[in-house]
Amino acid sequence: MINLRSILQQIIMSNDIQIKNGLTINLKGAPENIVKKASFPKSVSINPLNFHLITPKMVVKVGDKVKMGDVVFYSKKNPEIKFCSPVSGTINDIVRGAKRKILEILIDSDDNQNIKKHKISKCYRKSIRSFNKCTRKKHTRKFKKCWRKARKTYKKCRGRRKRMRKRKR
Repeated sequence: MINLRSILQQIIMSNDIQIKNGLTINLKGAPENIVKKASFPKSVSINPLNFHLITPKMVVKVGDKVKMGDVVFYSKKNPEIKFCSPVSGTINDIVRGAKRKILEILIDSDDNQNIKKHKISKCYRKSIRSFNKCTRKKHTRKFKKCWRKARKTYKKCRGRRKRMRKRKR
């Protein structure tokens, strides 16, 4: 029996896992063109184990209320990498394993979904745009150069803004 979930996890995971030989599944017939609305889930779980090379550091506790987009945990090695809540609701349980390793975070969703809006600075927007322009040109091998260029534009913009603030004072 083919475990489709494990195959999808291997495909979606980071670059440290590579698939050499593909798998073809011969299916007879064609899918039906029926689209159904799925009901909203009553509870959602976030599994930090699905994110390779990340040790989670919790921001919320059991019983806390979170909005969609609130930070639930972040990477211990790189605190700039933050993971947000996919739904608004209350934190039901934090399942821990051996040595208090976080295995799963359970969130009970509310009926109304409140979304937290994040403010993005102009400098950060410019760096994202420069990164997207570079990657759109199919510079997959020059990924590091694109990232460096994006960081430089962010630093330049930030430096300009600091100088402007000093002038205004």
